[in-house]
Amino acid sequence: ELELGDFVEIFGLLGAKELNGRKGRIVTYIKETQRFGVKLPDAVEPKALKPTNLRRIAASDSEAAEPAAQPAAQRAETESEEEEDEDEDEDEEEESEDDEPP
Repeated sequence: ELELGDFVEIFGLLGAKELNGRKGRIVTYIKETQRFGVKLPDAVEPKALKPTNLRRIAASDSEAAEPAAQPAAQRAETESEEEEDEDEDEDEEEESEDDEPP
């Protein structure tokens, strides 16, 4: 039986197939809907899922196998690239203003 704190893999979803194969941790149980709240590494809010769509996995399988988890160095690199793109956009706007006749 599943319990709070268990690491799980999602499977068998038909409406949100993109979540199948994702791994997370059970952080809550919603008694009214009889669903578990599963926190995925890249999600802000837990996903409410039926126990029949969850299988317990080892903790070591959950963290290493989750492709959405990005190392901090990679995240920082991506963020700095996005800032560079924004700077280029601002430069282009300034140039186009200079091209207008007085």
